[in-house]
Amino acid sequence: AFNGLAKEAQVYLDGERDKLLKELSVSGAGAASEEQMRKFEEIMSAKVRVEKVIHKDAKVRTFIQEPSSREHLTLHAYDVHYGTIRRGLDSIVAFDDSIVRGNTLRNAILRTVDRLGPVNIIVVSSCPQIRYPDVYGIDMAKLGDLAAFRAAIALLRERGQGHVIEEVYRACKAELKVNIKSGKVRNHVQRIYDSFTPEEIGERIAQDVCPEEIGE
Repeated sequence: AFNGLAKEAQVYLDGERDKLLKELSVSGAGAASEEQMRKFEEIMSAKVRVEKVIHKDAKVRTFIQEPSSREHLTLHAYDVHYGTIRRGLDSIVAFDDSIVRGNTLRNAILRTVDRLGPVNIIVVSSCPQIRYPDVYGIDMAKLGDLAAFRAAIALLRERGQGHVIEEVYRACKAELKVNIKSGKVRNHVQRIYDSFTPEEIGERIAQDVCPEEIGE
């Protein structure tokens, strides 16, 4: 996914170069305005920068640790490659394979990257929002720990829809009496997300994982 992102960014730059060259060929190089020439020089020198800004101690497996020790390990598992970011000039696009609890972003990645002084930090995830617990052979987070679930719960309370939480809880309790083999088991938790678009939940996740000292 990361290679695909870098490739598409390069494709975009190539497209912008082609567009500008066509504009210059129509008007003629001698008739090009100062603004066109400035833009031409800027786009011809632009390139997609791919840097390994952060590295993690491979011996520290924070994801599978018990909750009591996970946060402490996360704080000390990451460090930066100094000199890769120009303070006050560069923006960083950080690529995350998934946002499960959001703890790693909040407690380690964002704080670590912010020390380098970038103008902007943009986090993109290659994985859809993880809204329900699932077991991938490791210690998957409980429902209440998931960043997407916490975001939806917060939005319901902010918008005066707290009654939905109680209704879903009661429905889930009643569902425990249904025989699994009957094939009639329903996922009532889906109602928690029904009132919001993925973009609304994503925006709330971004607020939740951003440390207060960094700001928006």
